[in-house]
Amino acid sequence: MKTQKTTSAPKVGTSALVRHGFGVELTRDDGTTFLALTGGGILPFVHVHRKWAMEYKRQMQEWGFKARVVPVTFTDPAPNGKLTDSHPTQP
Repeated sequence: MKTQKTTSAPKVGTSALVRHGFGVELTRDDGTTFLALTGGGILPFVHVHRKWAMEYKRQMQEWGFKARVVPVTFTDPAPNGKLTDSHPTQP
């Protein structure tokens, strides 16, 4: 049986929206991980399109970091759910 992916709609009366994007996760030598600051997404660590995250991942790997692209789900803190950057929310 095939399962369908569902997305949760924002609750009525709230100004925050649940958003999805891609981040670049870096791994330290001790095994701990963290999201790299990218500066070019909805938030400093989120890219809307996977291709942007892949490009940043390749750059991190060139610099010697252990990097991988990971999906990120977050609540957009922008007032009234409006983004404040110039990136589109849909591909």
